[in-house]
Amino acid sequence: MKQRNGMVRRRMRDSILLVLLIAVCGLAGALGARVFLLHDEPSQPKPRAATSRAAKRTAKPTPTTEQTTATTRTTASAPAVATPQVIEDPRPLEQTLALRFTDAPVPTHEWRLASGSMPAVGVVIVLHGGSWFGVGADRLRTMDAEVQRWNDRGWATLNTTYRPGRDSITDVVRIYDSIRRWQDSSIPIGVVGASAGGHLAMMLGVLRSDVAFIEAEAGPTDIPGLEGTTEADSVRTAGTRAFGSEAGVSMSPLANAERIVAPLLMVATEDDAYVPIDQMQRMVMARPTTQSLTLDAGDIPWVHSPISADALRILTNAEDDLARSVVPHH
Repeated sequence: MKQRNGMVRRRMRDSILLVLLIAVCGLAGALGARVFLLHDEPSQPKPRAATSRAAKRTAKPTPTTEQTTATTRTTASAPAVATPQVIEDPRPLEQTLALRFTDAPVPTHEWRLASGSMPAVGVVIVLHGGSWFGVGADRLRTMDAEVQRWNDRGWATLNTTYRPGRDSITDVVRIYDSIRRWQDSSIPIGVVGASAGGHLAMMLGVLRSDVAFIEAEAGPTDIPGLEGTTEADSVRTAGTRAFGSEAGVSMSPLANAERIVAPLLMVATEDDAYVPIDQMQRMVMARPTTQSLTLDAGDIPWVHSPISADALRILTNAEDDLARSVVPHH
C-alpha cells in the first residue's frame, strides 16, 4: 500500500513537473518570439537612416559655390532643352524680373510667342528708340514690325521699355540676366534695337559675351561723334545728358568694339539725319566682322526715315541669315 501511494505521488509529481516544464517552454518560446520581433523592427532601417548610410558610402567632395550655382541653373533649366515649349510660359520670368527689380518697378514689357504652334527656338529682346529719354508703354508700338518678323521665324520676343537716362542700360542688362537665369544656357538670347535701343543692344553685347546676336537699326556707336545736322546734335545732347562723360568711353560701342563677341548686324539709311550713316561705317572699320546693310529710301516707315519695299525684303533676308547663324537647321 505504501509502495502504491509512493508511485502515485511520484507520478503526480512527474505530471506536475511535466506541466511546469511545458509551461516554461511555452513562456520561453513566447518570449523568444517577442525578442525577435523587437530586434527585427529596429533592424528595418527608416528611410532617413538609410539615406544617411548611403550618403556615407558614396560620399563626394563638397562642391564649390561656382559648381553649385552651375548645377542649380542646369537642373532648374533642363526642361527648356527637353521641352522647348517651356519658353512659352513667361510666369517664371516674371518672378525672376521681380527679384531683379527690387529697387525699381519692372519696366513695362510684352511677351509674345513664336508664330503658329511651333515652340520657340530662342528669345529676342526688343528695344525701342527715343533718345534714351522717350520711354514708356506707348513706345513698344514702334517695334511691332520687328517683333512680328522675329515671331514669324520662330523666336519668342520680349518687347520692353526701360527707365530714362543712365538707368536704361541697367534695366536692359537686368532683363537679359533674368531671361538667362530663367532659361538654360543653351537657349539663344538675341537683342534687336532701334536708334537709342540699337545703342543699348550693342552695349549689352559689350557687357554680356553670351548674347546670341545683335541687330542695331540706326543705332549710335559714338555719341560724342554725332554731328552734321540739327537732329544729330539733339541726339548727341540727349546721349551726353544720359551718360555724362562716359558717353564716349564706357558707354560707347565704338570704343568697346573689340569686346562685342556676338554676330552684329548694323542697318542704316543714307539719309538718316538723326544717326548719320558714318556711325555704322566707323563701327565696321573698327570691327571688320560687323555685317552692315544700307537701305534704300521709300515709303515704308522705318526708325528715322522710310525705306522701300525692296529694302525691307533685303533686311528680312539679312535677319534670316542672322538667325540661321545662331540656329543653323531651324
